[in-house]
Amino acid sequence: MTWIFLSILAALIFTAAYFVDKFFVSTSIKNPYVATVISCAATSLFFSATSLVAGKLVLAVPEILISLAAGIANSLGVLIYYHVMKREEVSRFIPVLSLVPVFTLFFSFLFLGESFSGMVYLGIILIISGSFLISLKKVSHVLKPQATFGLAIITTLLWGMKNALIRLGTSSADVWAVNFWIGIGAGLMALIFFIYRGQPQGKEEKRGAWRLSIAHVFLAPSFIVVTAALARGPAALVSSLIQSKLVFTFFISLFLVKFLPRILRENMQGKVLVQKIVATGLIIGGALLII
Repeated sequence: MTWIFLSILAALIFTAAYFVDKFFVSTSIKNPYVATVISCAATSLFFSATSLVAGKLVLAVPEILISLAAGIANSLGVLIYYHVMKREEVSRFIPVLSLVPVFTLFFSFLFLGESFSGMVYLGIILIISGSFLISLKKVSHVLKPQATFGLAIITTLLWGMKNALIRLGTSSADVWAVNFWIGIGAGLMALIFFIYRGQPQGKEEKRGAWRLSIAHVFLAPSFIVVTAALARGPAALVSSLIQSKLVFTFFISLFLVKFLPRILRENMQGKVLVQKIVATGLIIGGALLII
């Protein structure tokens, strides 16, 4: 099925994006708003440009509003994502993003009336359990969920809503036209964030912003790939299959920590490593049940 291939391709691109984002927000870009503006602007330009080439821009007012809402929800999620990415380990944060299909399922039921078997709900329980487990860190000899866990949940809620809105919009309209208006929504948010506090300060941050912009030019197609997958397959299932990025993220994290610690420094030893393996396994198992 085409949507399965597209979902896995998106997972690979997303994995690359996570490590690129982590590198820049941990080194040269200290202001998460700057990274958010770059990401939203790249999304807007890529969506709008490809849709203009396709020549399909016209939508009815309801579909325009749905598409704009999807772009806005995605942008708000991106802002919180960068705040968390700056403060949290990639190998802890990315697995928590697997809650996206849980919220996608909820909003798909709410907006589209999609329903699934009991195995899907068992998968949801496993994903939630794994996400909570990986959020725990030892504080004064006691395991406690981190404050960033709540922010990560808000991110997944917004992106789950975005996925369901895309599915809703493409169910009655052309995918390219939906993409165009998603891009407009993202562009509006990029402008708002830029005016508010998204202007890079100092030579180092400006240099980092320029380099991140170039990186996002190559990463932007992931959003088109996801939209195409959502247009061809059930929203919750597409969102779940994309979670194969967890496997890629985990092993790349191990490799970088072991051989390239200058790029990524994370705790990958002893009980912490076991915790991450078990939690990631629960999440992957849940994703497979949902698929």
